[in-house]
Amino acid sequence: MSGNAPLCIIGKMASSDSSKSSGEFVPFAMEGGGNKLMRKTKENPVLSAGIFGGLGVLAYMAYGLRHKPKTEKLSVYLIHTRLGVQGTVIGALTCAMVYHLFREQVEPRYQHFMEEHNFKKKD
Repeated sequence: MSGNAPLCIIGKMASSDSSKSSGEFVPFAMEGGGNKLMRKTKENPVLSAGIFGGLGVLAYMAYGLRHKPKTEKLSVYLIHTRLGVQGTVIGALTCAMVYHLFREQVEPRYQHFMEEHNFKKKD
């Protein structure tokens, strides 16, 4: 193995859109860190929103480190930075959870209600 990037070994069940039959096991393959990140962001776009949001907050707090009040300790500022980054990532996950909950629970009930009471869709 060459290169500095850590490698991950992956193996998963083939999806229905794959050329292989559904449920067939895809053999393990070596995958670099960058390739794994790209694959994961395609599978779950919230991951990239959380990562870039967290990095944005981290960059903002790093820039603001020069302008922090002299009376504020560095350890307190770093704790605030950590809380900002964690809050951003948790916020992205919460938004994804609410969206998924709406799509899986509320929307089907709403469509069933509309069909049951003979409401027509406006085009």
